[in-house]
Amino acid sequence: MDYKEGDLGGRMRKFILGGVAFLALFALGAVIVQIQQGNINSRYDGQIVYEKNCQSCHGDNGQGGLADEEGNLGFPALNNGDWYNRPNFSVPCIVKHGKVNMQDSTLIMLGYPDLSATDVANLMNFMNENWYPNESLVTPLDIETTWRNCK
Repeated sequence: MDYKEGDLGGRMRKFILGGVAFLALFALGAVIVQIQQGNINSRYDGQIVYEKNCQSCHGDNGQGGLADEEGNLGFPALNNGDWYNRPNFSVPCIVKHGKVNMQDSTLIMLGYPDLSATDVANLMNFMNENWYPNESLVTPLDIETTWRNCK
């Protein structure tokens, strides 16, 4: 084949631009997978979700709060309860829909339906790291699956 002198430079530019575009898409895909798995700033983001939505009732360190005159906690401690792994108990469902449970508290917990699956996964990962270190990493996909089965 007979190439003109300028053709090689144009083809090389297209090749380089194509390579850069491929690498950018690959990197973006990797970041999206990490976000879906709850691995991007999960602990820090979960702490923010906790401080914004949970701390005022459940306490700075998950110790529970708003006790009545008899010392019964209005909202249960999150940092040392048997509630976390009870049968038929779902943290994601309770966060989303709320719960009335006189066994653990004297007040009603309202749900947070506007929190995303990523927010709830990050919240649970924050709680697990701080209070339940034997629990495994929770992903947004885990949360969405659980939400489909809420009762």
